[in-house]
Amino acid sequence: MTDILAKDVVMMDALPAFFQGLRIVCPASEEMKSNREKCQTSSAGEEVQCQVGSVTIPRLYMSKRVKRVYQSNHFEEIKRLEEQSRKDLQSVYEKIEKYGANAWYKVEKEGREFYMCWSPSGCIWSCVKDGNASGKGTKYEAVVQVGTYSQSSCILGIHEYNLSLTAEVVKTALSLIIAMALSSIMAKGLAFLVSEFALLASQAAASLGFTAFSCTVSAAAVTNVAIAIVAVIAFIGLSYLWEWLNRRYTICLRIYNWDTRHDWSTVFSYLDNAKIAGSEQKSELFRIPRMTDPGSQVYPPGFQPVEALDAVCSYGIIIWENQKTFLQGCGMAMCLQSSGGEGFTWGFDCPRMKNNKHKARSGIYHPKEFWECCPWDSSPLCFAINCAGGTPVSFGLNALSGADDNLYKINIHINHR
Repeated sequence: MTDILAKDVVMMDALPAFFQGLRIVCPASEEMKSNREKCQTSSAGEEVQCQVGSVTIPRLYMSKRVKRVYQSNHFEEIKRLEEQSRKDLQSVYEKIEKYGANAWYKVEKEGREFYMCWSPSGCIWSCVKDGNASGKGTKYEAVVQVGTYSQSSCILGIHEYNLSLTAEVVKTALSLIIAMALSSIMAKGLAFLVSEFALLASQAAASLGFTAFSCTVSAAAVTNVAIAIVAVIAFIGLSYLWEWLNRRYTICLRIYNWDTRHDWSTVFSYLDNAKIAGSEQKSELFRIPRMTDPGSQVYPPGFQPVEALDAVCSYGIIIWENQKTFLQGCGMAMCLQSSGGEGFTWGFDCPRMKNNKHKARSGIYHPKEFWECCPWDSSPLCFAINCAGGTPVSFGLNALSGADDNLYKINIHINHR
């Protein structure tokens, strides 16, 4: 390793035991310096346009034991898993918040290189999963995978960025660009705006020497980018919420798709005095893919989780707060429909002076009218419905009132009662 300024190097723990055979190559700061020097004497400084064409909705990989905890909406046990995750990842997030790009190290196994920041029991990685010429002239397609793993809770979260470029870029440079953009946003917590992501990616590329690199996010990918970033910041409940917890109420909704046959999509939504983290839109429309075989996932080289990750599901996560805080709560209604045609409408209200309210009905209703007129469920902490096609949907809420930091958590499980 060449000599660089000590202040540029963040001292890392030994590589965690759940990665086998990895070799530490160098800190990101050294790679940035080396890449800038190459760009000064090569064609790497030529113009490169990069579009984030799509971003996969986050997926959770877990053991059967953990799957049962989530599907049962056992919030006390979920809270214990969240605490284990927080302890595993706290130092990782603190390094990223404090040092940004310099919190990352390049690692390698059998010729495959990627970037990672870790503690003895947790990590976050950025790795190019696929990268090939697209057959469209000089275009280059790449898929960058971002993974977050907690050893104690045995939970892995993954999402992927599909990049389309006008010229080929070294794979490790692409993984570092995504890692650096995420680092800058993570330092903001949930106060980020998704429109910042493309600019931060372009700035990260410039710091690597790609002075003519420009990044854009396609309109179709905007909502999924926001959901993916929120999923990293609030990984299974890691409450890196900063100023959000200083507001009157914060609501965290997670929608898990355990349906092996159908994708589910939000088709309409209604917000009542609600501001959604990362979003500049008035509605959140996204698709949650069906449950797939966990064995089909390709992990970075050397990753060996301490407990078999034999359960997987895609999930949507939305965090919101009350936009006006003086004597006002907040609420939301949302319609979800499967690729098979059945659907349901859900609503939640967090009033200022009363207990939280919850409701759902089979079928697609006008969300505002549903929120205002449909009766609220008499057992809002935990209830279930059946859609017209027979798919069960269960709903869980952690508290009717008095939650710590006024942070309320809602779980919706599709195809599970």
